[in-house]
Amino acid sequence: MRKVKDVDKIPSKLYKFRRLVNAKDFCRVREIIEDGEFYCSKFTELNDPMEGVYNTTCTEKEVTEIYRAKMEYRICSFSNIDALKEVLMWGHYTGGFKGIAIEVDVSSNKENIKEVTYCKNFKEFYSSEDCVEQILTTKVDEWKYEKEYRFLKNDCAKEKEKIGEVTRVFVCDIALEFRNRDMILENSKSLSDFSVCIEMLNKLLLEKGITLSSVKYDYENNRFEICE
Repeated sequence: MRKVKDVDKIPSKLYKFRRLVNAKDFCRVREIIEDGEFYCSKFTELNDPMEGVYNTTCTEKEVTEIYRAKMEYRICSFSNIDALKEVLMWGHYTGGFKGIAIEVDVSSNKENIKEVTYCKNFKEFYSSEDCVEQILTTKVDEWKYEKEYRFLKNDCAKEKEKIGEVTRVFVCDIALEFRNRDMILENSKSLSDFSVCIEMLNKLLLEKGITLSSVKYDYENNRFEICE
């Protein structure tokens, strides 16, 4: 069982980045907003090619057992609020700055959420009761900008989980802040579609009583600032 102090360190609000450039994207976002369910992946489906890698002196049998145990887990990745300021997060996880970050209140689910630990090299683990979750929440320093927290569930049969309630949505509108916005929309189908999706999203959020906020690009410091 996790220590109380570990659970208390988990923020009550976490953030999920999503692209929003077509009808399929919008339908998935609408599902999340309406029911708070998120798709959870196996570790082999995540974007880090070194996901789940570790150093060990375990026997081949123990390594096989650890691998099978890792495959029993499903993972949903979130970030803390500081990740909203990171340019790379919006670039990588919102289809090139055409997306949103969904704020989720995870207060009722902290027992299943763990903070990712970052280290310079792959850590060494041994066969033990707790090593699988430690492996699945340890990444190398290159990923520190993600400021990641992971919802972990030892139930590979269920792809979607009710993780929390959506309390706010942030939009990244960097390309649409320019004075030649109309020209940009006219010449970029993806940005035009994104603009339409944001309009539909705003209507949905108004119906649900959820605030739509934004992040604004700070050109001097090459980061985003949160607009309250």
